Amino acid sequence: MALSGRSLLIGTSWVPLLVHLLVLRTVGRYEGWGAWAAAPLFIPGIVLSAGMALAGAALFLRRQQRANIDVVLLAATALAGSVAGYYLVRVFVVTLAT
Repeated sequence: MALSGRSLLIGTSWVPLLVHLLVLRTVGRYEGWGAWAAAPLFIPGIVLSAGMALAGAALFLRRQQRANIDVVLLAATALAGSVAGYYLVRVFVVTLAT
């Protein structure tokens, strides 16, 4: 059985969110400067989320040219990119607020 990019993305779309939740739990154990020192632990989850979102968008656009809208792939892409999207929106809100 061949493993396609679509099935791989759908099967692993929850991984960036799990990584982010584990990092939140880890960083939450520290106080003060310790939390600031542990903050770079967020970077791999954000990068993974952004990469999976870009890969999902490419797969979605390629599949949309051949067939109808693939709702499952679209939902998996949104779930995989949710961590990167959250921090992207947060940066814009903080930038506009100051």
